[in-house]
Amino acid sequence: MEAVGQLTGGIAHDFNNILAIILGNAELLRAYLPEDPYTDEIIDSVLRATLHGRDLTGHLLAFSRRRLLNPQPVDINALVSDIVRLLGRTLGAMIQITTAADCDAPVIALVDPSALEAAVLNVALNARDAMPDGGALTIRTSTVHVIETPVTDDDLKPGSYVVLALEDTGTGMPPEVAAKAFEPFYTTKTGGRGTGLGLSMVYGFTKQSGGTVTIASEPGAGTTVRMFLPLAGIEHQQSMLNTAPIEAPAVPRMILVVEDEADVRKIIRRQLESLGHHVLAAEAPTEALLLLSSPGAPDLLLTDVVLASGMNGIELAAAARAARPGLPIVFMSGFTAAPEAQQRIRETGAPLLSKPFTTRQLERAVNAVCATEPR
Repeated sequence: MEAVGQLTGGIAHDFNNILAIILGNAELLRAYLPEDPYTDEIIDSVLRATLHGRDLTGHLLAFSRRRLLNPQPVDINALVSDIVRLLGRTLGAMIQITTAADCDAPVIALVDPSALEAAVLNVALNARDAMPDGGALTIRTSTVHVIETPVTDDDLKPGSYVVLALEDTGTGMPPEVAAKAFEPFYTTKTGGRGTGLGLSMVYGFTKQSGGTVTIASEPGAGTTVRMFLPLAGIEHQQSMLNTAPIEAPAVPRMILVVEDEADVRKIIRRQLESLGHHVLAAEAPTEALLLLSSPGAPDLLLTDVVLASGMNGIELAAAARAARPGLPIVFMSGFTAAPEAQQRIRETGAPLLSKPFTTRQLERAVNAVCATEPR
């Protein structure tokens, strides 16, 4: 399993760059070509396949604990309420969904909300497949305080956790199947209905977040999956309460794109220009620093984290802000393995776009950091 993680990490950066080119060009084709049902169907098929490839890579990175996460204080009870509305449409009318919480007060965990939503959805879809004739899915939230590390899980450190449990009334699993449930590519589904990556993604996500996941199941008695997520500290909870949404002006910007892959650089330029922005592009950090200090300097730096020559994107951002304090920055990457690199990105306060990203995701990231009018 560790070998699978190492292999995935090694190819993810290049593979996601390829997907970024396909996704960006397909979106632009749909935007610029005349409306035609036949053409639209082809482009939609390309987009679906590309996003599926992105999800598969993301699942493998999550399992190997190498996915790019953006942990933040999240009200788990509120998130569950939002997810239930989605699950109602996804699982179908034959599955009854209920929720149960230890208390009505906010229960704040320090996690990546989008990754947590994906984890819940993966577990819920497995539960649905285990209840072909219908059944019930109960989502429970609670807190637990671990004083000593459990004998069964050396990775669960003493501390406080939010427990998010999903209980189904499905067919259940024998012990030998449950023991392999989190292994990548292991699936009991037939006919190509499962990739075997759903639960492995949940495993990697919870471990990388500083928690763990357990599974309890018996044939004919259903299955319970429990995710242990770090309880946010008081300082994080307070910051969540004091955070107000940023309203960014939708105005054209001069944006510097730093990307060492020529085709990726080209498609990102086109995406930004389709949004009305002006674009400068650089292949290397040295070129980017010259552009940042030139007349008509950019309003924003959009840089890849992994660059082939000289400094990486994080070092470039530090040098850029040393010369231009307060410069808005957006990072992008298909893969950043080192935890210290992810920590350094978080310390900058800049958003991180995971490749491949849609034009809409790029637009949101740019608007989020451009809260003031350009000079």
